[in-house]
Amino acid sequence: MKLLTILDCYIHNDTILNKLDSFIDKLKSKNSDILLISNTTIPIEIQQKVDYCLYDSNNHFFSSDWEFSELFVIKFSISGGNIQDVFPKLQPHGLSVMINIFNAITIGKSLGYTHFEKLEYDPLFSDESFNNLSLLPSRCLDENKKGLYLLNKITNPPDVSFHYFFSEIDYFLSNVKNIKSENDYRDFTNQTNGNNFFINVERFLYQNLVISGLKNFVLIDEEERDLKFPNTYWNSEVSPNNIPKKYNSCTSRLYWPMDTNEHVVLLSMNYDNKHKERIIKCHFDDGFIYTSTHHITSKGSYTYDSITPNIQFIEVFENGELLYTEHISEVNNLIEVS
Repeated sequence: MKLLTILDCYIHNDTILNKLDSFIDKLKSKNSDILLISNTTIPIEIQQKVDYCLYDSNNHFFSSDWEFSELFVIKFSISGGNIQDVFPKLQPHGLSVMINIFNAITIGKSLGYTHFEKLEYDPLFSDESFNNLSLLPSRCLDENKKGLYLLNKITNPPDVSFHYFFSEIDYFLSNVKNIKSENDYRDFTNQTNGNNFFINVERFLYQNLVISGLKNFVLIDEEERDLKFPNTYWNSEVSPNNIPKKYNSCTSRLYWPMDTNEHVVLLSMNYDNKHKERIIKCHFDDGFIYTSTHHITSKGSYTYDSITPNIQFIEVFENGELLYTEHISEVNNLIEVS
């Protein structure tokens, strides 16, 4: 086996750059051959640490011309509370992720690699977890399987994680739909599911495995994952590309409190490092309009107001331009204050 480690990263702030740098050092400590893929420019000092770099300036995004049967939930904590942000289940950047993976695997094959493992840049591993991760390729080969995936069977419908997977290169290229464009993705969903409902890349990959035959793979479910990878934070960063474009990398939204119906929360959360100023007009059922100004300075910063529950909708402005309107009747977002 000649193993290539494919590391995917979207570099848009110094925090991500530092995590990437640290994780590369960790991977190189076990002598990994690393191919780093990105749709953002890769600093020279990072390039010099890895074996290969694939930079694609064409950052391909899924269009919004899909039907949605599911919702996408991002969970995070703020000081004194927890947030559930709910969006239509569109992964705008997922298209580039799939295109990049196939390009990277094809390059790996041309370089003589027979197997690959795919990783994100931002997991926070304990030493025990990282050591167990290093054993997964050998386990797959020992069990005479074509690949190894982390199965999310609690989700409905089930899918597989993109935080880590391992596969024989030739088998993957022969049995997973090669995505070169959004039309390739749409053709697969139409042929497999008979509709135009969007599925995320995790579900896309799982459905390809089902067609190939799940018996060909080692599948590690959530229970085994928790045992083998204790004290692991698999996804410590949320890319602004996973947030619908209309929010411009910063959400200003309404939230239902989990423990009261006496108010609703208007909260702005910044997913980028650029300072944002949001002018938010809150329209109430009695015709009153309340205007709130939110300054959100950097990634992870937030600000909020508590407002009366008779609000009807909000209009969100940035730089004098109306970005979007959201109605309380459509709100599924939740907030829990401890």
